[in-house]
Amino acid sequence: MIYSLDKINEMADGDDEFIKSVVAVFLEEVPQDLDELEKALVVKNYDSVYKLAHKIKPNVDLLGMEQTGQLLFR
Repeated sequence: MIYSLDKINEMADGDDEFIKSVVAVFLEEVPQDLDELEKALVVKNYDSVYKLAHKIKPNVDLLGMEQTGQLLFR
């Protein structure tokens, strides 16, 4: 499985709206951040790469995307 909602379910303590909100923010922000990350890599702007990677990391962790996190942050 690519993701796990275990962490977010534990944090939400039964609040389905919280879960939906976190997932919606992930789906809205992370693709844009990944696009910016790719552009920063192309131009070798490593300061931006660092900042974007650390912006994405908590979202990846929260949604239990361990394999994705390993690829991004090795």
